[in-house]
Amino acid sequence: MTIEDIKEKCKALGVLMKVQTGEEHEIDDKMASAVTAALEDVTNRKFTKNMQQKKEEKISN
Repeated sequence: MTIEDIKEKCKALGVLMKVQTGEEHEIDDKMASAVTAALEDVTNRKFTKNMQQKKEEKISN
């Protein structure tokens, strides 16, 4: 799913930056228009990372 609406893209990129850096970031329309925000790709990476962490936790226990 690709986000086309500029306001939704700003919001999604702001959330992504918060998750990645732990800090709030203001994303304006100009910044967001330079990026194609593929929500599905981000979601899949997070799911894969979580699954890898759970496997590692089971192995270490």
